[in-house]
Amino acid sequence: MPLEVVYLMNVVKYLDSTETLKVFVQVNHHCLEAISRTKINPCYGINSLAVAISNSRYKNALFELKVFDGIETFYVDYNSLEKMSVKSLENIPLINVHKFVMQNGSSDYAIFRKLSDKICSIGIDTAYTFNPNFSNFINLREIVIRVGQNYNNNIIEQLFEQLPKFNYLHKVVIRCDSNRLHYLRELSKKLQIKTKVIFIIDWLHKEDIEEVNDLVNSTTQKVGIVMINFDDFEALFMKSNVVLLPFCPYNFQVSSKMTADPRFYELLKMYLPTRLEIQGGIRPDVEAPKNKIIDLSKCICLNELFMNEARYTSRIIVKLPTSLNRMFINNLGSIDSLEGIDETHLPDSLKEQFSQGNLFISN
Repeated sequence: MPLEVVYLMNVVKYLDSTETLKVFVQVNHHCLEAISRTKINPCYGINSLAVAISNSRYKNALFELKVFDGIETFYVDYNSLEKMSVKSLENIPLINVHKFVMQNGSSDYAIFRKLSDKICSIGIDTAYTFNPNFSNFINLREIVIRVGQNYNNNIIEQLFEQLPKFNYLHKVVIRCDSNRLHYLRELSKKLQIKTKVIFIIDWLHKEDIEEVNDLVNSTTQKVGIVMINFDDFEALFMKSNVVLLPFCPYNFQVSSKMTADPRFYELLKMYLPTRLEIQGGIRPDVEAPKNKIIDLSKCICLNELFMNEARYTSRIIVKLPTSLNRMFINNLGSIDSLEGIDETHLPDSLKEQFSQGNLFISN
């Protein structure tokens, strides 16, 4: 295979739409060969709001199924899959169903059931009575199981009865609140030892810190934490196998109390956020850092700063990075100055507001 084709196969994955792909094909004959040799379709626009609003995911899926004629793993969302015919997918060895299946009635996943022996990856929300006969998932490589506050215990029990039987199962990702962690850890012990188990804690409660610490210390796998339901800075945040996951892409959120802890700056170095939220909310005023400074000047990737009711017992200085181009601060009672604002990429009108002594900063 020519090196140019290998390079173009990688380019194909990062195009932004099916329309761009149509232009790409016209560049030279190697582009067409790169498309033909692609084994996993790119699933263009799957995270695009425009594609979701226009309801064109199904149309895009059909287009990719036709154009990428060498597909070995078909990447598709659940709703689009249900609209397809079994015959159109008869030559596809494996199907990766991304997003969570959220259906109750068996008639809502009729096509899925017929193709269950081809499913290699899937996400299941246990709040629904989705039960396609898990024993047929003979090619399942990866599964994401979401267990929220309202879950169907029968579905969970059935899953963990069947999953140990799957010889190809490489990874199980379990998403849950911390108050469900102990129960799900016990169930996960049924899995084969070769199956990698990853926990993502969607909501961490203070009373479950001991259980989470035990998990972190007993596994070499990463442990994800999304939302933190308390203000304190816990030592486990700094563990090498703990990942603080953003609720929204590129968004890093901490409580105002955490900014007073010296380890806060270690977190900034670890995660290099592009958007930082410092949340005070309805909480009482918190202790200011000992030096009365929140130094963000070294956050070279930080584009946005959002401070929501961040109130301290003493007035503080906030040092801003030059990369900053958006900022919102809705309570400036605790802020003495915004150092370095003139060197940022914030709008001139905002800089002028500050230079005139008007500290209500937002844009």
